[in-house]
Amino acid sequence: MALIKHHYPIPLANKLKALLSFQLTKEAPPPTPIVYVDKHVCKLSNNSMKARNMGLIPLLLMVLFTVYLNIDDFCIGWEKKEKSTQHKIRFYKREYGENYFLSPQVHPIDKRNYEMLDENGDLSLSNYMQYRYYTTAKVGGTYRLKKDISLLVFYAVTIPLLLFFIIRFKRQAPMVFDRDKQIVYLWYKGKGTRPAL
Repeated sequence: MALIKHHYPIPLANKLKALLSFQLTKEAPPPTPIVYVDKHVCKLSNNSMKARNMGLIPLLLMVLFTVYLNIDDFCIGWEKKEKSTQHKIRFYKREYGENYFLSPQVHPIDKRNYEMLDENGDLSLSNYMQYRYYTTAKVGGTYRLKKDISLLVFYAVTIPLLLFFIIRFKRQAPMVFDRDKQIVYLWYKGKGTRPAL
């Protein structure tokens, strides 16, 4: 067992003089958390802005993208319903004449399509919402209403909060280690603290 030698780590306190005497050359930049180092001070960068740029901003963009998808889905449904209603009205006018809604041969549901359009032949937003949530309540309208209200509340709370945190997020100064005074300087929100080592 003489061939196996046990190597124990040397305590950091025994390397203090060697660590203090070590100096980086101009060609060799300090490692990433260190932004500046010399005989007197050592400055460490603060990663708080990375948390903002890699966390809050992408999250806000994701929420805004889901808002766009939901609004686009609503508008596409509105446009499709308007076109289908106009198509049905044109069909019944060809079959039963201009006043087809007075004909007893036309089903009451089909007469309701005529009432959905305004005088210009367009489907208004209020009429589409009436159809989307209340007229079709038994075939998914109630579910759509609950879903849209839940999403609206979620967006109304989440987007302002994310914008508030992104705007109010302040850049923090680097942490400074003073070798001569053996003090660490911390700066946060314009206030400095000096915890002793």
